[in-house]
Amino acid sequence: MKNILLLASVLFLSSCLSTGSGKPIIQGGSASGYIGCYNGVCTEFLPKKNKNGVILTSTGVQYELASSSTTSKKMLGRETLNIETLYVGKSCDTFSKRHGKGYWGWNSSGFNVEFKSIKFVFSNQQLDIDKDVADGCHL
Repeated sequence: MKNILLLASVLFLSSCLSTGSGKPIIQGGSASGYIGCYNGVCTEFLPKKNKNGVILTSTGVQYELASSSTTSKKMLGRETLNIETLYVGKSCDTFSKRHGKGYWGWNSSGFNVEFKSIKFVFSNQQLDIDKDVADGCHL
């Protein structure tokens, strides 16, 4: 009986923390997108899958850290931010018109998209990309 209750609790918590699409829900964020931080600014990125990987486009909605934890964010409101478009490839490669070529990878604390001059950190989130591809892009 204890095992059944434990299993039910785990399943309930899992459903609360995930959208079912592989992307965790971030407090103050969107279930349909990701929250990425760079240079002390956090913004929402909306994904669009294609045959080469995923295109992440920022929405201009700015967030700030609500605490020292990167998993808790609150919305400041719509601000005029530069719209970033990140092309995240299946070969662990990335491209941005603004930042040039780079790479991406994941670890147990999320995924990063890195260029020579800037690093986008997506804490506690999983990129919705083929598992075989993601396995090769470990940081």
